[in-house]
Amino acid sequence: MSDDHQESSDQKPKVRKIVRSAATAERPTFEAAPEGAARPEGAPSGEGGESRPAEGAPAGRKWDVRAERPAGPPSGRGPTRGRPRGPGGPRGGGPRPPREPRPEGAEGASAPTADGERGPRSPRFDRPRRFDDASMPRRPGASGGRAMPVYDRGPLDRSSPEFVDKWLSMPPRKPEERQERPFKKDGGPRSDRQEGEGRPRRDDRDRPRGEKAAPAPVKAQRPEPPPSQTKLPTLHETILVGLPKVAVEGQRDKSANKPKTAKEALAAKTAHVAKPKAEAPEEKGGEIVVDPSWISVSGDRAVAVLRDAGPAAEVLVEQWIQNKNVDAIAEAARSEELSGAARKAARRAVNVLRSRGVTVPERAAAPQAAARAGEEEVTEATFSPPDARGTWSMTIAKRRGGERAHIAEIVIREGTGVVNAVSGWMSRSQIKEAHQRLADSTGVAPAPVPVEWVRWRVQKALEENAKSGQLVPLGLTRCKELLEPAVAAEPTHPSAELEASLGDAAPEATAGLHNEPEFRSWLPDMRAIEDTLRRVGQKLTPDDASDQKKVDEVLREEMKLATDRYFTPEQRAVVAKRMRDAALTIRSRSGDDRAKEVLRTAQAIEKAGLITSPPNDIEFLRVFFQKGIAVLAQQTGGQLRVPVPNAPAAPSDESAG
Repeated sequence: MSDDHQESSDQKPKVRKIVRSAATAERPTFEAAPEGAARPEGAPSGEGGESRPAEGAPAGRKWDVRAERPAGPPSGRGPTRGRPRGPGGPRGGGPRPPREPRPEGAEGASAPTADGERGPRSPRFDRPRRFDDASMPRRPGASGGRAMPVYDRGPLDRSSPEFVDKWLSMPPRKPEERQERPFKKDGGPRSDRQEGEGRPRRDDRDRPRGEKAAPAPVKAQRPEPPPSQTKLPTLHETILVGLPKVAVEGQRDKSANKPKTAKEALAAKTAHVAKPKAEAPEEKGGEIVVDPSWISVSGDRAVAVLRDAGPAAEVLVEQWIQNKNVDAIAEAARSEELSGAARKAARRAVNVLRSRGVTVPERAAAPQAAARAGEEEVTEATFSPPDARGTWSMTIAKRRGGERAHIAEIVIREGTGVVNAVSGWMSRSQIKEAHQRLADSTGVAPAPVPVEWVRWRVQKALEENAKSGQLVPLGLTRCKELLEPAVAAEPTHPSAELEASLGDAAPEATAGLHNEPEFRSWLPDMRAIEDTLRRVGQKLTPDDASDQKKVDEVLREEMKLATDRYFTPEQRAVVAKRMRDAALTIRSRSGDDRAKEVLRTAQAIEKAGLITSPPNDIEFLRVFFQKGIAVLAQQTGGQLRVPVPNAPAAPSDESAG
């Protein structure tokens, strides 16, 4: 026996197990078939199957899903026709309601054959389509496709342009474009019905199925309300609130509310403006008479003639245009004495002549001195004293009578040059207000000084710009008119006359000058103050640091030495120069006596030396370091930190041995 034959004989038929649920077992379709009934074709035998029922037990039906479906209608109880019964149970044995006859000539209907049998019946249009029609596609399975029809939609390409245009690019419909769904009955939409008026539920019917329901009682319709009348405005709304002025015809016509284009709006505005001007001659009604001598008038008498013409001024200007009286038109257009329609007509005439190619003469520049009789050009200058860093400011203003002044302000710093320059036009009241604000903020108001001295100081500052490399501000070019002409020689200092009146009296350098706002911010360099405190700490021991009297004594002695070290001959010359400048504002505010005291102190500082009269003998210079140390103590919370070296460590016994 060959191997192939042996393998085929050893194979056993595979048995398919059928698992039934409780719901499936209870259905009458799956009950055991009666004895003697034929086994369905393709059903497996019970030999060797694990699902073989016991003896005396009803055997269930089995199908082989691999076998072909048998021809003919399925065996067993088919689905009940009609609608499923509700809670009332099966339908009674009463007669069924008569069914309407099949429509004649329906498509698909076939005549009876010779044997008396009819062909396939055409579908009825008075009832829905049944699932057992041969034309309907069926879903594969045990139910034979009766569970749910399968609609043949065909392949759907979601990337096709038709799908995108129809489903993804379709704009949503507006509510007003949606059509209302038609209702089968005259009851209208269900929202208008009251509760209980609708069709009763199928389970709540008490009448037999064949009987007709009693007609519903007709409900009386409500009468329509009368149309609302227009409410008239009350007295309160008319007087206090006011009614809007709206054109009724414009509201009815929607085109009136349509916004106009720029061209339409401009045309409407032009027509509205031009209409009164066209009607103006009709309103006057009087005849305008023009003197023939006015037409050929010269430019000198043009303004007087237009003033005498009165209402005929516009007509006279038109006659000048026709006769090309250019001088009269040009003079009238530039005149400040004319106003109203005459001046406007003259200016329009100038444009008309220029459009025709006629040259209009320009107004000759008249000398400024002859503009207004009795008014001369005035140039004034002011000076603000230097601060602790050596920065001061000066102003130059030029005006004529009561006109606005052209003013320039220049800021200068020692050793650097011009750092800022601005110019502008201000009235005399504005200049006074600016000076007052400066006096309120700093306590020092600018003092009037000669213009030549200010110009010379600016020239010297520009030389310092070239030495220091500081860029000249661009605003200085707009101040050039006020800084010219240049000064050839150095002018006398404004306080030189007062200093010459001091005589040979002994100078008095008091410390009270530091109370003046000009000297209040004057302090030595911070590095000099820190060096003084370091020297104080070097002279103190850790034991002396707790002795306040010892610390004060060393501090006073060291401040005298620091005054001599700091105020070198060059530094004393700078301080004396600044004090002479500060004497200008002190003199204008406090008088000559206080200014002389400042000048005496400046002379004493210049005459000081290292041996005969050292700087520490001048109380004004000594107070510089006292103010500096007091300011430093205030910044550190009232305590002065003096660096004191630590005590050397005591030698140990090992190092001593």
